[in-house]
Amino acid sequence: MKKKMLLVGLAMMTILAACQNDDGLSGVNNGENNEFVPIQLTETETRAASQSNDFAFRLFKALEAAPAVSARPQNFVSPLSASFALSMLANGAEGQTKQELLDALGFGSLTMDEINSYNEKLATKLAGLDKRSIVRMANSVWTNEGFPVLDTYQATLAQYYAAEAYTVDMRAPSTLDVINAWCADKTENLIPKFLDKTPEDLQVLLLNALYFKGEWETPFDAAKTVEGDFRNADGSTSHPQMMNMREFFPYARGESFGLARLPFGNEAYSLQILLPDEDTTLEECLSSLDKATWDALQNGLYGVDMNLRLPKFKVESENGLMEVLKALGVKQAFMEDEANFSKISPRSLYVGMVQQEVAFGIDEKGAEAAAVTGVGLVGEIALPRPEPEQVDFFVERPFLALLVEKSTGTILFMGRVSVL
Repeated sequence: MKKKMLLVGLAMMTILAACQNDDGLSGVNNGENNEFVPIQLTETETRAASQSNDFAFRLFKALEAAPAVSARPQNFVSPLSASFALSMLANGAEGQTKQELLDALGFGSLTMDEINSYNEKLATKLAGLDKRSIVRMANSVWTNEGFPVLDTYQATLAQYYAAEAYTVDMRAPSTLDVINAWCADKTENLIPKFLDKTPEDLQVLLLNALYFKGEWETPFDAAKTVEGDFRNADGSTSHPQMMNMREFFPYARGESFGLARLPFGNEAYSLQILLPDEDTTLEECLSSLDKATWDALQNGLYGVDMNLRLPKFKVESENGLMEVLKALGVKQAFMEDEANFSKISPRSLYVGMVQQEVAFGIDEKGAEAAAVTGVGLVGEIALPRPEPEQVDFFVERPFLALLVEKSTGTILFMGRVSVL
């Protein structure tokens, strides 16, 4: 899929992140008939939702500016997944390290309690928005054996983010398989292998997984799907399978592009397509796209009789986000001697990895998407474990046997063996 489709994933995940819209793009399912009921947000939560959209556009633009990314035929990102992973990280930061993270996320004017409460509400409500859409989010924190992590930090992540806590040997080859299995399970196997390796000095790993599957409100007729022409950014032409439909859809005009909103289920979720005019490149459209422009477009949607032609596609994007976050003003978190994550551990830590992988696809029935964002904190490598004392234990004479429950110490069975 070429550059004209780059913004599809951004628009999709932006809708998930916003969770509030005058046009009714989010809500909670209430009743057997899949009735749409908008989510009620407080004034603070409304501000947080708005700032999440601002972060989404800044993140996407910073990623697009990266040379390695701009050369790709596709680029998808999940602002929502990134925001949750970085919010979990911010809970463990102090001082300038914390402020830089919150400013990058757009949450600089909010307290950590306000951010956590908003994220908790968002994660809880997303799952029940639409009976014809599935949204699942999962969080986890992985700690290297022997590395001290404060109970208060893990309790905060458990309370607000339902984060599962694991203690593992980060150096064991099997640990990589366990982490990847967690990612695969939480994304319906759309992302079966998130990590190829773990840094040697990895001490704490924060993971967020996001999964979406939605049915179109009006499915495409597969019999009308035909091979079509798609003009690529480099001037060449490809021939994807094109889905076709004539239907009443919300539409808005920008200065040099059109925007169509294709709803799922009860319209709680939608896929929005930004299509540049014939004489305009997608890059030119992106340069003028920000939160204010996006808000104006959402408020300007109106119904039209649309002849729609949309390519089927499946794409995957793997993004290293460290340089992107630096471009957004996060500096100290990556500095070994200055990062302050004292609310995670009494030992020094700094961020050595921020990575996201996204899978996204649409067909005649609907859309399916998943993202995993990982933040790896590295620190002093633990001292090698001493070789254990060698003991010969030969049970060659009468002995006593006990079967004991670990947590209470209860002895379930006890017996002497004198003769075998």
